[in-house]
Amino acid sequence: MEAAGVAVDNPLGWSVLSAGVEILDTRAILTTAGCVAVVVRPSSALRRSGKPVAYLNESDRGKLRLRRSSLITPGDNEKLLAKTARSVADVCIVDWEDGVVPSRKAAAREITAAALATEWACAERVVRTSSMDGAGFADDIRAAVAAGADSIMLPKVENAAQIVRASELIGAAERESGREHGSVEIWALAETVQSVQNADEIAAAPRMTCLLFGGGDLGADMRLKRIQLGANRTLGIHRYEYFYAYSRMVTAARAEGVDVVVTGFTSFADLEGSRADAEISAQFGFTGALAINPRQLPIYNEVFAPSDADLNWANAVLDAVEKAARDEQAVVVVDGSMVDGPFIRNAQHIRALQDLVDGKRAADEKRLAEQPVVSS
Repeated sequence: MEAAGVAVDNPLGWSVLSAGVEILDTRAILTTAGCVAVVVRPSSALRRSGKPVAYLNESDRGKLRLRRSSLITPGDNEKLLAKTARSVADVCIVDWEDGVVPSRKAAAREITAAALATEWACAERVVRTSSMDGAGFADDIRAAVAAGADSIMLPKVENAAQIVRASELIGAAERESGREHGSVEIWALAETVQSVQNADEIAAAPRMTCLLFGGGDLGADMRLKRIQLGANRTLGIHRYEYFYAYSRMVTAARAEGVDVVVTGFTSFADLEGSRADAEISAQFGFTGALAINPRQLPIYNEVFAPSDADLNWANAVLDAVEKAARDEQAVVVVDGSMVDGPFIRNAQHIRALQDLVDGKRAADEKRLAEQPVVSS
């Protein structure tokens, strides 16, 4: 396809052809006879610089983390904590809320502190505190920060004010324990109708790094005819009644640059169901899933990572863009389809995510050579 015109630089440093061009946001669409084509040719200055073409900027790449799978375990069980520490989960969550009876809360803090002082295979250790309305909440925050938790998970978050209060407590705990200010982040467990309604302000709150979607309490709030999770569902695997909440959570999280994780398939023995449920969650845009059982971890690690087909497509797109830049081509076509900015960003994300997956796999293989990794 040929098109004439004068190149006009836009704020991203890309150029478009002025003839028949309508600029949408910071990208352009070139309309020709009965056809919409996307101009992805970089400006002459960028071509001369020899820099690689990229839509995924460095700040976005820096925020990218592996959170494909999360595994939660009671904080007062030394044996289970040790197994979790050696698991293949990307994120390990220590539970001080529902998983620990009130009489064991103090013991859980001490046992967790001792466990966190050891080496863990996961990249992120999160502590879920007791209820924010409970008397032990502030003590949980101080203990978790002093023990070296990377993040704090707040249960049943319904508004930003709750996170602001928790952030203040975390800041005080950081000062007391000598940790860098702002080093401890927040996961918010969103599992009520108010959580869904206020998803935007929750995602934008201080220290927020991840939203965790929970369906059980939300189903009760929504007054579903019957809360059906896992193999107990009569309407098939996919949780159709939660799809609005899925989209609401994902869009709110992505707008603020935070991750969003979904609670996994409750019938953990049904591995096919776990996979099918994860596939739809991944397509919705979730970063990963919370495993109910370690047997689900390999499935979630696979589903929320690029497949071979995804990676082949991404490489084809980025190779075509590079070639178009070298050849000063105005239009990029891959597998018979026009490719524009969103596709390029998607391809960049896929390749960057695969880099993290490869790094984690290499670390797991090294660890496996030294000691068994728990996956089932």
